[in-house]
Amino acid sequence: MLIFAAILFLLPSCIGQFYSTREYEMTFSDNLEKWKVAKLIGIFLAVGIFIGQVYSVEYNTSRLLGIVIWPGVWMSLIIYTKPFGEVFLNDASEYKKVGLLEDAAFIVGWIGVLFQTAKLIILF
Repeated sequence: MLIFAAILFLLPSCIGQFYSTREYEMTFSDNLEKWKVAKLIGIFLAVGIFIGQVYSVEYNTSRLLGIVIWPGVWMSLIIYTKPFGEVFLNDASEYKKVGLLEDAAFIVGWIGVLFQTAKLIILF
């Protein structure tokens, strides 16, 4: 069950890396160039949230998807700001005009990580 949870956690990052490589020809390190320290901290927190949720929350198979995929989604939004910013916020013309699609994806990812962290702390 833990391997299945890890696959679900890493699935959004795999999709982000695939899309980033194919569409923008960006490697993983290229995606980390902007806000490198904040992205590394976000990765660390998302992995910590994943580990905390898997080991502290009693879950069954039907709840597994909701428990482990959200930290992976937030981590992907933090790491792959360019591809996910353009995919999810493409209709937001205000962000597009001023070039804030990457910033918006980064901020949404961090809000999600902070929400998941607070949720995990409350569960303890």
